[in-house]
Amino acid sequence: MNLKVDIKTYSSKDVAKRLSIEPVTVRKYSQMLEEKDYSFNKDEKGWRQYTESDIRYLEYLCNLKTSGHSLEEATDRVASLYRDNLDISQPNIALYQEDNPLFLYMKKQEEFNKKL
Repeated sequence: MNLKVDIKTYSSKDVAKRLSIEPVTVRKYSQMLEEKDYSFNKDEKGWRQYTESDIRYLEYLCNLKTSGHSLEEATDRVASLYRDNLDISQPNIALYQEDNPLFLYMKKQEEFNKKL
C-alpha cells in the first residue's frame, strides 16, 4: 500500500509575505542554512518549497536577528537545532537563556562537536 501525504508548501514569495521580509532575504537566509546542512524540499525546477516547519525555523532566525544576534550566529543556531531534529514550535520563547536546560544541552553539544 502506497500512502502519499500531501504537505502544503510555500514559495519564497509566500514566506517573505508571511514573515514581513523581502523574498531575496528569504533566499539568502535559506542559502546560508543550506551551507550549514539544512535541507529544503525542492520542486522539479530546483526551487525551494517551504513547509510550515521551515517557516518556523526562518521565523526563529528572524527573531534572533531582531534580538541582536549576528546573521552568522543566528544561522548557526537554527541549523544546529535542525540537525539535532529539534522542532521550533514557539519561536518567541527564548531558548538561549543560560538557565534553560535546552540551551545547556546545546552548548555542551557544540563544545563536543568542536572537539571532533
